[in-house]
Amino acid sequence: MMKNGLLEASSRDSYHGAGFRFIIGKSLGFFSTDNLAKKNIKKLAEKSIRATKKAARLAEPISLGDEKRYSAKYDVKDREKISDFSPDRKVSLLKEINSALSKSAAERYFSIHDCVTEKYFINTSGSRIFSRIPRISFYYNFSVLSGGKSSQRSWMYGASAGYEILRKWNLPETLSRESEALLK
Repeated sequence: MMKNGLLEASSRDSYHGAGFRFIIGKSLGFFSTDNLAKKNIKKLAEKSIRATKKAARLAEPISLGDEKRYSAKYDVKDREKISDFSPDRKVSLLKEINSALSKSAAERYFSIHDCVTEKYFINTSGSRIFSRIPRISFYYNFSVLSGGKSSQRSWMYGASAGYEILRKWNLPETLSRESEALLK
């Protein structure tokens, strides 16, 4: 995140979790957790099973459809992988965008975010589906002053892609053009 040319914050996070769905008697049970320790999963499963058994006494019958077994793997191809785009490159990008606006925009805020979502689905029918989706987003907000009046522009770009999407967005030129248009 950059505000008026100064790097304000940077972070790197990793999130993991699992969700479990099951039927006991006539009742559908579910639990999820981000703590993947076996002891924690066992404790949550036991608690959820007890609650689902109690709910089954009052539940209307529920069942899951009979499905064929599926195996699939899909992903969004990213030519410039998120893992290869270093923090220094992100800062350089923000500085380049800031330079393109620093003469015309009085207040500038930029934020870039990326993540890769991986999901692995399995069920008792034998289906196994894996997906990998990289996502990039860029948010900006800036204001310009002209003739004693101010105008503001904010927008968010987002795509399921790798960092190659930046060429398509052409952020320094696009934001500079928008800033100049607000000055007219």
